[in-house]
Amino acid sequence: MTCATTVDPVEYLRGAWDVDRSVLDLRTGERGVFRGTARGEAVAAGVLHFVESGELTLSGHTGPGRRALELHRTVSGHADVQFADGRHFHGLELGPEPFVVEHRCGGDLYRGDYRLCGPARWSVVWEVDGPAKRYRLATSYVRLPGPLPDGVPHGVRGDGRALLVERR
Repeated sequence: MTCATTVDPVEYLRGAWDVDRSVLDLRTGERGVFRGTARGEAVAAGVLHFVESGELTLSGHTGPGRRALELHRTVSGHADVQFADGRHFHGLELGPEPFVVEHRCGGDLYRGDYRLCGPARWSVVWEVDGPAKRYRLATSYVRLPGPLPDGVPHGVRGDGRALLVERR
């Protein structure tokens, strides 16, 4: 399903998400996976704390994985994504067209391609290239069944099927 309008990322990403990520080392061909959940919780007006946690399997090792980001709503209704320590990561728009972002970290370039895949599904593919690394992370997020947080315009109900929900 293609979304016809742009959504507010701070509202859309609220709630619980299933996370499925594939990892591909483009230098060695080695593959890995991360499987877990993410939770987006409003911590202030226009601010969302988004935390992923789960299990990462890579290079013959399996262990816990975690990442935390904060999204701050911008005047335009999009989001400024920040690392947990407050450093800027990138801007974010979620809508009918893919949204491409870039972030430099030292000699490394991170290029992300965000896609809103439907009312309860989104994805991002990161390609990372630097002096000591070259890999691709492809992540799919699917909203977990359950009640929708107040203000969330899209989601799924208890049977797990995606529905477009109108709030009145």
